[in-house]
Amino acid sequence: MRAIRDFQYLYGLDSDLNAWVARCTVKPGMDFLLAANDFILTGKDTTTPAGGWWQKLTAVYFFFAPTMQAAQQNVKSNAFNLTVHGTVSLSPNGITGDGSTGYLDTGATLGAMVGANVLTDNTVGVYAQYIVPGISGDVGARGGGTPVNQTGINLVRSVASSSVWNNETTQIVVSAGTGYGLNCNIRTSSAGGLWTTGATTKSWLTDAVAAPTGNLFFLRLGASGTYSANTLAFGFVGASLTTPQVGSLSDACDQMLRVLGVYVEPPTPTPPSPPNCFTNTTINSVTPAAPPFRILRLAAPPSSDSVVGTTDYPNFPLTDAVTRPWGPAASSTQTKIGIWELLWGDRGLGLNPGDKTAWAKNPNDTMGIIKNTAGYNCRTQFSTYRTAIGSTLVKQMWSAGYAARGDADGAAIAALLHQYGYLGSNPGNLGWLDAADAFGYDTTGWAGRSGTDLTQDVSIDTGSTVNPANPAVFHRAWAAAHADTFFPGNAVSGSFKVSSDMVILGQGRLSDLGSTRRGFALDCEMDDDRGNYSATDGTDLFTVTAMLLSAAAHGKGFLIGALTDPLLASGSHLGLTASNAATVMGASGLDFVNITTSATPPITGGDPDPQATWLQGQLDILVGVSASKICLELVIGGPGQEIAIDYVTSARTFLTAKGFTWSYIANGYGSPGGALSLTYNQVLATFYGLPTS
Repeated sequence: MRAIRDFQYLYGLDSDLNAWVARCTVKPGMDFLLAANDFILTGKDTTTPAGGWWQKLTAVYFFFAPTMQAAQQNVKSNAFNLTVHGTVSLSPNGITGDGSTGYLDTGATLGAMVGANVLTDNTVGVYAQYIVPGISGDVGARGGGTPVNQTGINLVRSVASSSVWNNETTQIVVSAGTGYGLNCNIRTSSAGGLWTTGATTKSWLTDAVAAPTGNLFFLRLGASGTYSANTLAFGFVGASLTTPQVGSLSDACDQMLRVLGVYVEPPTPTPPSPPNCFTNTTINSVTPAAPPFRILRLAAPPSSDSVVGTTDYPNFPLTDAVTRPWGPAASSTQTKIGIWELLWGDRGLGLNPGDKTAWAKNPNDTMGIIKNTAGYNCRTQFSTYRTAIGSTLVKQMWSAGYAARGDADGAAIAALLHQYGYLGSNPGNLGWLDAADAFGYDTTGWAGRSGTDLTQDVSIDTGSTVNPANPAVFHRAWAAAHADTFFPGNAVSGSFKVSSDMVILGQGRLSDLGSTRRGFALDCEMDDDRGNYSATDGTDLFTVTAMLLSAAAHGKGFLIGALTDPLLASGSHLGLTASNAATVMGASGLDFVNITTSATPPITGGDPDPQATWLQGQLDILVGVSASKICLELVIGGPGQEIAIDYVTSARTFLTAKGFTWSYIANGYGSPGGALSLTYNQVLATFYGLPTS
C-alpha cells in the first residue's frame, strides 16, 4: 500500500504539484493532493476564455496546507518561498496574522516576481476566509523613502482600500463587498487597472510612478502598523488576469476548499437602514404620472398598506414588485403594489447533448437556495437549450395555475409546440405535465396524483430515478429534503452540486396571490452564450422561447416582460434583432422588453451625450416596437459604483421624450435596496422628477 501511495505522489499528479510535494518535509495526504491537482488543472485549461490563469501566475501559496512549512512553499516553483516573521498561526482554514507582528515575506520585490512589465502588467491577490474588521493590509509592499509607493489590498468588511503606486502616503479608499473570498488588485496598464472582491469589480486610474522597492509581504502592507489579523487561504502573484480568469480562479478556490471541508461561508451582510427619504406617498409626485407609468423594483412588496417607508421599507417609490410568489410576497396583506414573479430562465449548456458553450455559466437556482449536508449549494443543470426551455415553461405554467392535464387555456401553447416541432400533433388542450411530456420529461411519477399534490410544494417522490437519462419533474420540497442524493454531480461551471435535466417547481404559485398578482418578469438565460443564439429547426431560439412563455402568461390573464442585459452588448441574454423584434414583441408576444442605462456608456469619439447614444442604439434594435412596450431600466450600481447624476439626467430626458410607460430599477447586486446613501437618493429623485435635496 505504501508503494502505491508513493507512486501516486510521484507520478499521478501534475508536474508542478509533484515538485511542490517534493519540497514539503511532511507530505500532504492524498485527499489534499487530489483537490490541489484539480485546482491546478483547472487553471491550466486553455480551452475556454476563463482558463490559462495558472500560466500567468509566478507565485501561488496554499496557506491552508497541513503544515506551516508546506504553506510557505510557492507551488509554482522553488522561488519566492515565504519566511515567517512575528506571530502567525496555521489552521485548516489558512494562516492567520496577529494584527501586530506577524507577516509572511516573499523575499523579493514585486518587480522581481512579475518581471520587467511590473508597471503595466501584474496581479496581486489573496483569498480570505475570516475577516477581522479594521484597517489592515493583507498583501503589499512599500518603496523606501518619500514619496511612498505601495501596493495593497485591504479586506475589512464594507471597506476596501487600494493604494496602488501612487505618489501619496494616503490610501485611495474605494467601496467594495465584505472582502470574503478572492480579492485581486490588477494593473492592466501604466494608467490603472481593476480591483476585484467577490462579484464586485471596480476600475481605478492611478499612474504607475514606480514599483515598490521593498519586499512583497502577505498579512502586512509593507509599512509598520499595517498588519492583518485576517485568515488567508491562498496567495497569488503574477501577470494581469482578465475578468473571466478571475472568476474561474475564484470558483477553483471555492471548490478546493469545499472538497476538503474547510470552506468558510461568508456571513450575510446586515441590510442597511432605509434612507428615510422616500415613502408610500412619494409615488404621487413621480413624473410621468403613475399610473399609467409603471415603476418595477426587484424587491419584495411592503408587508401591508400601513407601511410608510421612513423606517420600515427601503424600496419606495414603486408600483410593482418583482419577486418570488412565496415568503414575504405570500404573507403580505398590502393591496396597492402589483406582484410579478421573477421567472429566472434555466440555463442550457448547448444546442445538442454534449455541447458546452464557451460561456457555460453557473447553473441557476432551485426556486430558492438548497444546500446539502456538506454545505454545497445545489442547483439544476440542463444539458441542452431544449430541456432548459421546457423546464422554465413547466415551472411557469404550474405557477400560473394551469391544470396538470388538458387545460383549455393551454391551447395557444399547444399550437406553438406543434408548430415548432415539440409535439407531433396538436392536442388542443394542454396542462403543465403535458408540456413536460413534450420536452421529454418523465411524468409517470405523477400518475394518480390529485389535490394539493398538484398545487402545493409537498415532499412527494415523482421520479423513479435521478439521473441524466431519466429527466423528471419534482416539487422543491422533495429535492431539498433529499439534497445529498438528488444533486449527485458537479457543475460544469461553478462550485455547485447539480442534478441534470430535472424540473423543480416553486415554493408557491403566483396564481394563489389574489388581486395583487400581475405577471412574470423574465430573466432569459436559457442560452447563456451571451447573445449567440443558435437556431433550432430553422427558427430563432429566443423567438420560440418568448412565444411559448408569452402564451403561457396570457392564457391565464397574466402579463409578461423581459428584463435582460443591454441589447447592444455581447452580454445580452436576448436574441433580439431588428428583423425579429416586431414578431417577438407583437400582439401575442412579450408585453415589454427593457433597454438599460450604463454607468460607463461604451461610446467614444467625444460624444456630448453618450448615455443617450447608448440607449438609442438599443432602441434601434427594437424597430417597429411601440414605446408602450419599452421598459427603461435604471442600473444604479452597488456602493461606490453608482451611476453618475449627469447620466441619470440624460436617461430621464430620454425616458420622457420617447414616452415609455415602463421603468425598472435594478439595484446593485449585493446591495439590498441599492446603495442606501445620498447618491442613491439623488439618482432615484433625478430619474423620477422628484426634489433632489
